[in-house]
Amino acid sequence: MARIVQIVADGRPGGGTTAVLTLSGLLAARGDEIVLVTQQDSYLVSQTRQAGLRVVGLDFSSRKQSIRLAVQLWRLLNEIDPAIVHVHGGRAALPMALIPHPCPVIYTVHGFHFLHKRPGVYQLAYLAEALCIARANCTVLVSDADYAVAKRLHLLRLSRAQSVIKNAVSVNGQMAIDKQYDIGFVGRLHFQKNPLILVDILKAMRPARPSLCVIGGGDLAEELETRLVQEGLREQVHLTGECDRTRALHLLSACRLMVLPSRWEGHPIALIEAMLLGIPAVASDISGNNEIVVDGQTGYLVPPTDVNGYADRLLELLEDDSLRARMEVDARAIAARDYSLDRMVTAYRAIYDGVAMGVFQELPA
Repeated sequence: MARIVQIVADGRPGGGTTAVLTLSGLLAARGDEIVLVTQQDSYLVSQTRQAGLRVVGLDFSSRKQSIRLAVQLWRLLNEIDPAIVHVHGGRAALPMALIPHPCPVIYTVHGFHFLHKRPGVYQLAYLAEALCIARANCTVLVSDADYAVAKRLHLLRLSRAQSVIKNAVSVNGQMAIDKQYDIGFVGRLHFQKNPLILVDILKAMRPARPSLCVIGGGDLAEELETRLVQEGLREQVHLTGECDRTRALHLLSACRLMVLPSRWEGHPIALIEAMLLGIPAVASDISGNNEIVVDGQTGYLVPPTDVNGYADRLLELLEDDSLRARMEVDARAIAARDYSLDRMVTAYRAIYDGVAMGVFQELPA
């Protein structure tokens, strides 16, 4: 048994929070003492408390306050006295990189988001990422694509040890009995997830009028609704707003298909959840997505901006019950094989034990 601090800056509903909370619960079930540190007064704070785990809220909202936050973390960690600190994402890793480490630090990169920053910001974000990797005892990548990026950009040269461990989740709980929607979208209504293309996809599917459930909220919610109204599509679409994970999964399970037209991803939890639920997905053919969706077997991959490609694939699956049924079976089987909770937690536990013993080498995924 070890005292392990898990730190994730973004406490909003989403794949990152799901991954961290899942890992924390699995470690606690194996006997570790878990303390989770995240954004104060956030969704993740309440979810962690419901899971019976200790949680500490800090203010991660401004990167400009990284030094102040670093001091707070240093004081907190000296009080907690952990055996391992595990930071998730750059916003959590940067303040940790600025302080003396009281114990080994694991850094899990949940996608290299700096790749999509404008010039100037890109360079600064790259340097921050390099510092986080250099200061960690081991760096974990959640996808093969992220590993390739880290290698290509020479970030792995700074790493003392590295491993690829893909996220895994469970979808146990009360699922919908009947399918209420033809298509489901799960994610923040943010530029990265490209939700506004959903309007164009529905237009391209005419004269068919499939129902769409948009599960999630975000800064593009108002613009999305406005465009749906302008195009005469609002009655086809159920906009849920921000949901906790239990409700999001329930709504997703009531959909026949999932669509995920993201511009970029790390290793999206939502696609894994869809597979576990037996829901074929039509997703953008980008890094991360194309490691999860098996094109033609568990769903389809489409060029990110190919509106007609999304529309054609969705219509094909909605009109062919036997094809959809085969994909449902394959999706469940492949998800169970490739995204094992036991394998994920065992891999992380091996890293914790390795760095605690000073074993700095590439560890198996």
